[in-house]
Amino acid sequence: RYHVIPNCIDLDYWKRRAPLSTGGHITLISNAGASRHKGWHHLMEAIAGLEAAEKSRLSVCMLARHEPEMEKELAEAGNICDFQYPGFLSDARPELEKADVGFVLSYKEACSFACREMLAMSLPVIVSDFMILVNNINEKCGWVTKAKDADSIRAVLRQILALPPQELEAMKIAARAKAEADFSLEKMAKDTNAVYAAILRG
Repeated sequence: RYHVIPNCIDLDYWKRRAPLSTGGHITLISNAGASRHKGWHHLMEAIAGLEAAEKSRLSVCMLARHEPEMEKELAEAGNICDFQYPGFLSDARPELEKADVGFVLSYKEACSFACREMLAMSLPVIVSDFMILVNNINEKCGWVTKAKDADSIRAVLRQILALPPQELEAMKIAARAKAEADFSLEKMAKDTNAVYAAILRG
């Protein structure tokens, strides 16, 4: 017998302090890392295939340690769109607050705390169709793309660009609600204690 209890996060720490705001320019952000298996370079490939007017409305920010294996992709990213790579930050929250949409496009992942942190920071998230990621979101607070598929990612980007600001803002609110419902430390403790209680009852 086994019991599945999702790892959770400190929702008081991962909480937006600045007011929600949504304009015509969309900033995409990730604090999930820049390794190849994280799939972020497929996002850049997707953006490269957009029309110039579409690209002009997008920025990308990567909060991650330097990855020597990705030197070529990192060098090219700035030629594709407005691309910021501030590196690894001890506190990612101020940068997350500046963004509109998170992304985790991995095709190898154990448990994405980053995805849950971005949801808690009121960021709807684009994820690949990797099971552990899909389980983090729903249609109210995210989008699912095919892993390693720039065409699929590009289609989602066009959906996001077509959203009225108020609809994207509603998704930001839904992202925080999803985190509060599913990823609180209190829920993890309660579910863990329930397993112990059931076992002790025999």
